[in-house]
Amino acid sequence: MRQRPITVGLVIIACLSSNLSAKGAEAPKVISWSNSKTGNEETVFAVKPGEKITFTVKADGAEKYLWEVNGIVQEGVGGASFEWTVPDKMGLWKVQAKATNRSLEQYVVGLVKDFKQFHNRDVPEVIKDGYYPPQCRKEWIVSTFLKSVKPGESIQKAIDKIPPEGGIVKLLPGRHDVRETIHINKSNIAIVGTRDSELCNTDPARNVFTLNEKWEGQPPLENITFKGFKITSSYDKHGRNSFVVSNQVNNLTIEEIDDLSFIPSFMSINWGRTKRGGLYYSKSKCLRMFNNTIRNSTISGVCSRDSVVAYNHMSGKHPSGACYGMYLEAGNNYISIHHNYLENTAVNGNIQTESNCAHIFENVCKGSQCGIWLRGSGPSNVRIENNVVTGTTVCGVGTCRQGTQRNLWIRNNRISNCRGYGILFTGYGHSMRKGSTGGATILNNVIYNCGKDGIAVKLPEKYRGKPVNFDVSDSLIVKNNIIANVKGYGIVPCKNKGMCSSSHNNFWNVAKGKYGGPCKSEGDISVDPMFADAANGDFHLKSKAGRWDPRAKKWVKDKVHSPCIDAGDPKADFSMEPAPNGGRVNIGAYGNTKEASKSTVQQKRQKG
Repeated sequence: MRQRPITVGLVIIACLSSNLSAKGAEAPKVISWSNSKTGNEETVFAVKPGEKITFTVKADGAEKYLWEVNGIVQEGVGGASFEWTVPDKMGLWKVQAKATNRSLEQYVVGLVKDFKQFHNRDVPEVIKDGYYPPQCRKEWIVSTFLKSVKPGESIQKAIDKIPPEGGIVKLLPGRHDVRETIHINKSNIAIVGTRDSELCNTDPARNVFTLNEKWEGQPPLENITFKGFKITSSYDKHGRNSFVVSNQVNNLTIEEIDDLSFIPSFMSINWGRTKRGGLYYSKSKCLRMFNNTIRNSTISGVCSRDSVVAYNHMSGKHPSGACYGMYLEAGNNYISIHHNYLENTAVNGNIQTESNCAHIFENVCKGSQCGIWLRGSGPSNVRIENNVVTGTTVCGVGTCRQGTQRNLWIRNNRISNCRGYGILFTGYGHSMRKGSTGGATILNNVIYNCGKDGIAVKLPEKYRGKPVNFDVSDSLIVKNNIIANVKGYGIVPCKNKGMCSSSHNNFWNVAKGKYGGPCKSEGDISVDPMFADAANGDFHLKSKAGRWDPRAKKWVKDKVHSPCIDAGDPKADFSMEPAPNGGRVNIGAYGNTKEASKSTVQQKRQKG
């Protein structure tokens, strides 16, 4: 049967790729592919050492193609075809083509540059690869060992037969019932299927897959892949199990899985307690969760370095024990969470992380108590950028820490229709230390139609009967934002020794006033921002010179002109704004972006 890849994640690309669409360009889309080995669109097959195979793709909008074998770029190959010779050995290989063009490359180069500047290190290859959307890529998985498994046959026996060099277990169409946990304790294994391959878990008390079960003191497994099949369950109530429990695995890929089950945890790690009661975690790197559809489940307990969680579509309700759509716990470092669509994914929130060095951008979060939530001892070096958050009950973006959080950037987000706060800083716990916001910069966001304060620092003055003291590092910088139609204050700063600076923000229709406490202010205004269509989530500013229309995908002119255009901090960078830009950044979520509304003032020399 012809294999049909699952492309469920593509439905969210159009609403999230604004960095590409402002110039009317989209990422290329692969429309056909073939290989000379099978002569058709098959993407998983067996090969022999020394065979020559030509892989071919065709993509609308492509200007060139990037070819990789096991993640290694094939230099000098830029066309639509790639001739490859199978190495003279046993093994498993992934051959991938990425169709690209100038706009997509500019987007990727910008993200890579931004990563280097923020973290002072090169971007990990797995994160860079994740910047390319699913629609522009095609991958073949080939091996010198391939075992096809029919419904009713043992998946475990097929895995056990894989040689040390690795191989493929291919799930043929039909329902594969899983009654016992499947164990993988060797490297270089791919479990793949077709859209008509269904893996059905029959026991809510058993995990489906466990990787590297006896991991303590052992080397990590390498290169494990799950790709391209459905997951279901024979039960319709959540148990206490996971689809994949991963223990110390490097280069784990979970891609194009359509999870229809009631397994409460889609992905988790193992952890235990030390003799003194502390926690210990297995350590992994290069986790890749890409382009999956997940209903009624959560991504939990992920403890990994240099990882990407992108282009996943998550929805549904959870039991009270599974509190988040994504719960990326402590121990994550350098993790990129982007282009995910999450709607009412859990009781507490859509995205939660305790990760340091996290980049959370271009996600859509709808419903739940919180859209994006930082917690734990104080994750630092975190950027929350260009996300859409709407319909939450507690806050759009929030932090709840036990320690000091440093170098947090919240910018270019659109937060709307929240029953609670737009952005909330709070704290709790048994080890509350000095520190609250610890250096948070809130820049060029829109906070609209919230039931409480736009931005609030709500920290306890006492804990266990003793005063909680905060030092002067507790600075809150709020600049170039639009806070409109909120029922509380615009900004409520820390009541202790923390500092709050409000600069060139627009407070419009704020019920209780601009500030709910001492706040150093400069250049703040109170005027109608003149959004294009706030009721439908379009917060572009109306402009007589030109406004980007994301639905029509073109620039349009209005009869009125927003006073928020050219009203931002005169020292702020505006180099990303299209001409004419007036030589000054706009206030609001599109300030210093390619979708900034145009100025009626002749463009001046740009900064930077």
